[in-house]
Amino acid sequence: MGGTISPADARDPATFSPDGDGQDDKLIIDQKLSEKATLSVEVRSTSGDLVRHFTVRVKRGRGQTTWDGRNDAHKVVPDGTYRVKLTPKDAAGNVGQTGVVVARVLTTLGQLTSSREGIDVKDGDRLAGSVTLSVHLRSDANVTWQILDRDNHVVATRYDTKGLHAGDLQWVWRGTRDNGKVVHNGWYKATITSTTKVGKVTRSVPIFVGAFRIDVSDGTPARGDRLTVTLTSSEKLKSPPTIVVTQPGVKPRTVDTTAGHGGVYTATFKLSSKGDPGTLGLAVSGTDINGGAQSSSRSIHIH
Repeated sequence: MGGTISPADARDPATFSPDGDGQDDKLIIDQKLSEKATLSVEVRSTSGDLVRHFTVRVKRGRGQTTWDGRNDAHKVVPDGTYRVKLTPKDAAGNVGQTGVVVARVLTTLGQLTSSREGIDVKDGDRLAGSVTLSVHLRSDANVTWQILDRDNHVVATRYDTKGLHAGDLQWVWRGTRDNGKVVHNGWYKATITSTTKVGKVTRSVPIFVGAFRIDVSDGTPARGDRLTVTLTSSEKLKSPPTIVVTQPGVKPRTVDTTAGHGGVYTATFKLSSKGDPGTLGLAVSGTDINGGAQSSSRSIHIH
């Protein structure tokens, strides 16, 4: 029998973090076999010790086999590099070619969390002027925090290069660049990277900067369609915001929204069947609980 075996992401070694946080918890191995078989999986440490052995039945063709990073006692193995050997055997007892995958287990970092999904820093008040990023460091490591824009350009960095002891870490980001200037409104990604002698682990979480996040049910609606707009406010509001809808060739109109939970507001309305194709404008305005004006806008194509 024949076939190929490789890590699902084609990296060598393939790095994963079996820490139960839902991010890269398992090693995923791709395989392609000429017939159905029983796959024997052996996992050994760099010293050659067998830490896990199990078998799985696999079908002919493409498939995947996973290792959850645990040993035969069902405990997560120590951080380090492991060799995963997979050997197929068909129903007649014929043994196929063995595949070997090098895997690196890294559990230094827990899940990165943020105190809020959105912040609004340009209005100058303190209602949603910062976000607290939190993570648990499971072992001593060098740590770097970064904020990246949508093009993955670094806008803010905090280094802790001398090494940190295991424990809970936090960083408060106030929506500014390294030079102290406020960032533009939009989506950003907060990341933390830990480095140990075994390797690097990075965790990330999205952060929105602006008064309102504006989501639409259809990114390219047609004239006459019904459109649902969902608004997520970064700050607490006195009352539901309104939306001024500007459609090419049609008089602008104001649409009220309905409050949901957690600062979410929605409005469903029908676009005019008249007018012209072009750019549909959605201008959102509201008032926060301190009486401050809040506004955001979004443009989408209408045909």
